[in-house]
Amino acid sequence: TTFAVNNTSYTTEIMNLSVTGNNEPITDTISTSTANMDVAPYIKDNRTYVPVRYLAYSLGVPEEGVTWDGKARKVGITKDDVDIALIVGSPVMLVNQKAVRMDVSPEIVNDRTMLPARWVAEELGATVEWDDAAKRAIIKVPIKEPGN
Repeated sequence: TTFAVNNTSYTTEIMNLSVTGNNEPITDTISTSTANMDVAPYIKDNRTYVPVRYLAYSLGVPEEGVTWDGKARKVGITKDDVDIALIVGSPVMLVNQKAVRMDVSPEIVNDRTMLPARWVAEELGATVEWDDAAKRAIIKVPIKEPGN
């Protein structure tokens, strides 16, 4: 998934691998989709912030796996066996009830909770690359083997 700074759309590419037979090469197909967001990613304190829902969904978090507690100003993200809790304004993220200190904090911009992309993505097993020329974060989720 690619999130570009100041762009309200993000792109997801999915690579499907298949074996064509014994000892034959693996072929792949790539499907690309673009989705729109109501707020654009931005850079603050050398970190790329993205809207929580779109980041979570791009990482395979189901809709019910993203929660918001407005009174506590807390975001919850749950996928498989990982449970993440972030509080707006706090640099401490809880991952499966263990404190992880970030160097930035989630914040609210235009009524949307924005999260530091790398911290959350990596806790969910993804890797994050930065394309400085294009000002975009590229988030890669590892391919799981069939049945996993």
